[in-house]
Amino acid sequence: MILPSIPNKELRENPRRVVIYKSHYNSFERLETKIGNGERNGFYQATAEFADMIFEQGEIDDGIRYVIKPNVVAGNSGELANNPDYHGGIVTNPWSVDAIIQRLWDLGGRDIVVADGGGATDFTNFRQNGYVHMMERWAGKGPQLMWMSKPTFADYSADEITWADVPNGVVHKTFPLVKPITGKEFLINNPTLKTHNLGVLTLCGKGLQGIVATEFKHFCGFNDAWGTGHYSEERLEKYYQPNLRESIAEAYQSHAQRDLPFWKSYRERKTGVSRFETHSQRTVDVVSAVNKMYEGRMLNIVEGLIGRDGTAFNQGNDHYVGLLIAGVSIFEVDKVAAWMMGHDPKYIPWLVVGEDRGLGSSDIHDTELYLLPDNRKVSPEELRQLVVPLPVILHGQSERMGLGDILFHDDYLASGRYEKAKKAMENLWHPK
Repeated sequence: MILPSIPNKELRENPRRVVIYKSHYNSFERLETKIGNGERNGFYQATAEFADMIFEQGEIDDGIRYVIKPNVVAGNSGELANNPDYHGGIVTNPWSVDAIIQRLWDLGGRDIVVADGGGATDFTNFRQNGYVHMMERWAGKGPQLMWMSKPTFADYSADEITWADVPNGVVHKTFPLVKPITGKEFLINNPTLKTHNLGVLTLCGKGLQGIVATEFKHFCGFNDAWGTGHYSEERLEKYYQPNLRESIAEAYQSHAQRDLPFWKSYRERKTGVSRFETHSQRTVDVVSAVNKMYEGRMLNIVEGLIGRDGTAFNQGNDHYVGLLIAGVSIFEVDKVAAWMMGHDPKYIPWLVVGEDRGLGSSDIHDTELYLLPDNRKVSPEELRQLVVPLPVILHGQSERMGLGDILFHDDYLASGRYEKAKKAMENLWHPK
């Protein structure tokens, strides 16, 4: 059997390369309009065009599984369902995922799984966001849905968990990842393009929380819980780094002294350490574990046809963006996606920590950035024209803030450092 080779040769051989495709379905209406007599629409067609460019015919392999991991972290509430201005920006669009399934199928892939695990413990999120309906036409053919969250860690059987060691971990020694994640399949990490009230952005890196088992996956709350509940001393000793408290405190002091935005806020009562620090360190831990597991067998695709500002959940607005972004490096793809959202990667917390820990450079010009379908390098001016600023509502804020090409929280904007950073960014594009 001839099976897909993904990504294509140019992406496989250039791990720092990221490709961008600007869809000609240039409005919410065009994306949502059905094409032909079926259910498929502009989300499907735009992604199908992109997938045709980045997937190619591969070699003979009769046993590989393809796991597509979208971002389906929340259900579609009644408030959202009745909101005419909501276009699904909180989750990866199901018809975009359908186009990836179809491309794999056309190239010979038959063992295809769409899997995620957010807050719900059943198919509620899949059902409310259209995934169950989208998958109906694949019934009995092979492609299937799998939900990865359960009420407690004890609800998983031993054979449902893959323990993934973390190279050079700061918080974690190992992660319990939920099958179908085993490290033997090909992983397509497929988040949507949106902001987040703690991660600042939810993209490829943060989205990996969805493959982690319950009681280990909630990266937002940790500092104050050390030694209790899910983070009992016994569990900390078994699964976490022995010196994690000291390591986190040291890293936090280093970042705070660098006068980076975010780090001095949202500090926990017991430790005095900002949640931005622990959240980012844990994100880099899971990215490092997944990088080790899937070297040469992973592709990251950001569905940015619609972007979402605000908190990542109900608070916020959808924006037409029209972009699809892909590459083999989680770090590089998130860096480019951040830039497309108007955020400087040098200040996105998990990218700051990732750069500290050797995952890559946060400088946008250190990425090999190509525009499809022409497959040519993107000029600085072209890149600037593609930016659609998506402000973030951080913890405790009630309004979006920030204008222009770099978006930070109010304290940073008020400090005057914003103008300096913006001027430095302008100099990148228009050097004297």
